[in-house]
Amino acid sequence: MSHDRGRRLAGGRPSAAPGAPARAAGLRDRLRPGFTDLLGIFLAILVVVVGAHRLFGDADAGTHIATGRWILEHRRIPGTDPFSGTHAGAPWFAHEWLADVASAMAYRVAGCAGLLAASALAIVLAHVVLFRFLVRRGDDVLVAFGAVVAAAATASSHWLARPHLLTVLFLVVWTIVLEQVLSGRWRPRALLGLPPLALVWANVHGGFLVALIVLACYTTGALITALSRGPALRPRAARARSLLPPLAATSPGPRARSPIPGGGACRGTSSLSSRAVARP
Repeated sequence: MSHDRGRRLAGGRPSAAPGAPARAAGLRDRLRPGFTDLLGIFLAILVVVVGAHRLFGDADAGTHIATGRWILEHRRIPGTDPFSGTHAGAPWFAHEWLADVASAMAYRVAGCAGLLAASALAIVLAHVVLFRFLVRRGDDVLVAFGAVVAAAATASSHWLARPHLLTVLFLVVWTIVLEQVLSGRWRPRALLGLPPLALVWANVHGGFLVALIVLACYTTGALITALSRGPALRPRAARARSLLPPLAATSPGPRARSPIPGGGACRGTSSLSSRAVARP
């Protein structure tokens, strides 16, 4: 035992110790910020510092909070206008009721700061997901970073605490799914996620109609390309045909026009409901 102890003292640390520097280096690599982290931090700062005063630039934020609070209190979606002083009881449908509930919950937790944080999260997430997709697709990192930052700066004039921020995020996810399936990187079964996404999107913001246009354009373009180039692109034609069921599943049904009258009621009562929210 004395011989072993002397050899251990002479040799220094145990033989397992040399692995520690490698583990430390791996930890440093994981903690080192990358372009995705920098983009997220930059956008978060941009939203808070530059866009914070714009997020509440109109009264619609108050409308969505008030409607969401009404839904949470009554546990149903209003079918008549509960806010108007001149058209109380008139037919009205809160077609963005999911976003209304989310706005009310964010306001309940942290007030306007909670709504600001939720809006910042939607903005940052949309652009970070887009950047990650472009890089993984093989685009140059610096070019993708600059393009996404430019897109965010351009869109900042439309940064308002309203449901359309989620439409941007949903549109990015929707387009990525179509790109990955048509390129063959994902299997066609990934398209099964589009109808549920459209269902949520349709109850968040009216911009879900853009999804149908994008899907129709992708389907038409893929079919034309595949048919014009003959048998060599039959797999691509098969993938293009796989887009038809999601297109049919996400198409507006016979009741799709029913939410439209609610838009005028929402615009007409926004200032009244925002004042109601200002005095909780």
